[in-house]
Amino acid sequence: MPLDCVCFSLIIDDVVLPDGTTHMGLLGGGGPQTLFGYQLQTGQQACVGLAAGVGADLPQACRAWLQKLGVDVKGLRLTDRPTPRAWQVCENDGRRTQVWRMEPSPELYRMLRPEIADLPPHFLASRAYIMGVHPERLPLHVLHQLRPRAHEFGGCLMLETFTHASSQLTRESLQHLMAACDIFSPNHHEAQSMLGSGAPLGLCCELLRHGRGDGPKVVVMRCGAEGSVVARSDGSGRAAEAWSIPAFTDIDVVDVTGCGDAYCGAFMAAWQAEQELGNAGAWGSVAGSFLAECHGVPPQPAVALYQKARERFAAVKQQIKRLI
Repeated sequence: MPLDCVCFSLIIDDVVLPDGTTHMGLLGGGGPQTLFGYQLQTGQQACVGLAAGVGADLPQACRAWLQKLGVDVKGLRLTDRPTPRAWQVCENDGRRTQVWRMEPSPELYRMLRPEIADLPPHFLASRAYIMGVHPERLPLHVLHQLRPRAHEFGGCLMLETFTHASSQLTRESLQHLMAACDIFSPNHHEAQSMLGSGAPLGLCCELLRHGRGDGPKVVVMRCGAEGSVVARSDGSGRAAEAWSIPAFTDIDVVDVTGCGDAYCGAFMAAWQAEQELGNAGAWGSVAGSFLAECHGVPPQPAVALYQKARERFAAVKQQIKRLI
């Protein structure tokens, strides 16, 4: 029986907030937060897995949190290196800079983005894969194997950029990026770094144009406190449908690290369930709101938050607006 979703990457985060406050030793890296969002939308009924390289120093509390969330941890490959750890320096405008606390190396990057050979066999039978990528350094040899495996089970591959591009991407680079996935999700700043300045809807449409043919069906652009814009292609590179999704703001924001990851997880779960674009975006907004309320990952399992999540979903859904 295939898994419902597999995510990648685990990092121990040492977060520096804009006021200089630090929060050390938090479970992060994108994968755990993404799986939280996925499980939140499903009421923790899904079979999900996390693939990453870890060291013997991985805190037991991190492993216990994953198991409490219902995550298959057989994809955590023990290595003789320390668990990846990094400073996450946050700015008031939502930008985040990651600074490694260890020497970057090919071994480190393999821990973050495992090779196909590193995955347990049952992880290669998943309905969905969600992976964070650098827009200029794509692991195409991995993506080109994962995407058809997801398609085999009626699923899809979602890519989320975890940083901005150093310069605008060439047309060829954009086509390679967009041809590698079914759903693509940058934030607004990252999209502008790849394409140039522009409003979220226009940038979504531009990305879809570069992805015609084998490119993504959907672009999800996260805009922080401004919400998000989600757009779906008609198959020829034109946007057939687009929605503006508000952020859920009736919360006390503590730390926005991981909000985009949780958004992507919940969006994917909702999209797989019904392929209603506006609803999927609303679920993404809800999942991000739970991450914003805490440092690191929420201490409660997703199932304990499910009823509150449904209430927030109903509130967000009332405010979504169709743009196309």
